[in-house]
Amino acid sequence: MEYQKCPVCNGAGQVSGGFFNRAGDGDSWISADSLEKCRVCNGKGIIIKPEMEPAEESKQ
Repeated sequence: MEYQKCPVCNGAGQVSGGFFNRAGDGDSWISADSLEKCRVCNGKGIIIKPEMEPAEESKQ
């Protein structure tokens, strides 16, 4: 089992407040003065590196 830096919080364990609540609304969901725990790594800053290979695109 290998670990890697969380790609969502970049290893910080925290993201801007509202990051997970309103994805897709652009800059309107980012709050510069509040932080929340990253839900992807649960605040640890690292995740278990996936062992699967990316799926190949089907040829048409």
